Amino acid sequence: RYGKSIISVDKMHMIEVATAIFFVGTVVLLSRFKTKNYKYYIIVYALIVSIGGIAVNPIQVGTDPLTKKPVAKKIRDIVKKDDDAKWAATDSVISQYLIANGASTYTSVNYIPNMKLWGKIDDYGTYEEYYNRYAHLYLTLSDTEDISIDLLAADSINLTINKDYYDKLGVKYFVSMDSISDYWNDKMKLIYHKDNIWIYRTRN
Repeated sequence: RYGKSIISVDKMHMIEVATAIFFVGTVVLLSRFKTKNYKYYIIVYALIVSIGGIAVNPIQVGTDPLTKKPVAKKIRDIVKKDDDAKWAATDSVISQYLIANGASTYTSVNYIPNMKLWGKIDDYGTYEEYYNRYAHLYLTLSDTEDISIDLLAADSINLTINKDYYDKLGVKYFVSMDSISDYWNDKMKLIYHKDNIWIYRTRN
């Protein structure tokens, strides 16, 4: 079933899969029967793989995507003026971007669970089995009075909080890839919006 799904996407995939099967099968056969051309075949195969690798462009070169974009400059400007402020974001990827630009961020990859943070939300440790682990932390703002801690995967947690619990976190800057609902307008003020990034500051 998996092979069919690959082939159906693009004919090029069919060629790649067939080539891979051919070369792997041939290497196994040659190594099994110890033919004298075995070493030469390996050299040719290595050259073919190398040529294929040379044609692939790197995904990213340097740190410009992390430091040169307008939103990165905005984050660093805020951090420079308000370095003690705590930040939060809707997902772990944005959170890592904040951290890369010097922002002290609650939501991120939690290698060690932030029990002080969770203690502000889960007073009685009801959800400790969910957050007492290595995990990517996602944050959702509730438009009602609901609050929940959901385990999305073995290493992913989504925290949904209302306004009262948001205050307990002590977060001053919130970053999202979408605008927040009007329900939160009395709690947050939009201070930046560009390239599908919204930065909000908690109203005093």
